[in-house]
Amino acid sequence: MQKHIDPQAASTATPAAPPPRWVSAAIPALIATAFALLLVFMLLSPILLPALNLPTGGDAEQVDTLRAAITHPFPPRGTAEAPAAQAIYTDFTRRSSTLLVYGVTDPAAQQQIVQQVREAWQRLETSKPVEIRFIEREVWVQDGSTGYRRGKERLLHRELIR
Repeated sequence: MQKHIDPQAASTATPAAPPPRWVSAAIPALIATAFALLLVFMLLSPILLPALNLPTGGDAEQVDTLRAAITHPFPPRGTAEAPAAQAIYTDFTRRSSTLLVYGVTDPAAQQQIVQQVREAWQRLETSKPVEIRFIEREVWVQDGSTGYRRGKERLLHRELIR
């Protein structure tokens, strides 16, 4: 069965209206604006990052240099991921760095590590403060079915190098 199209009805149908002119101009304008903002951020990032206390690649290199200066033999961690890795973690911002040292409970060994970090810190070009925290051991608590989280850990000693 064929459909019959009324020629009178077909001629009165209105064609779809084209989109307004501003719509066709808005997409390139949005792209240009996003590109301009990215360019401005890239040019101003050397000024913005320190002002916002956001770390930079140089900060990461500095804290890694200080971490590498520690030559103390650490007890094995005993984890499946790193059975004999040093238990030293780093945290850094633009204004300071923190070294978290786990498993070194002997005060003489702690002072040896502080001295090694102090000597390495003095050789660096920039001299932002470094905090060294000696923590008795890593404490991991099972967190439901999602995995593990850090538990309450005992701080043994804290040293600030300026």
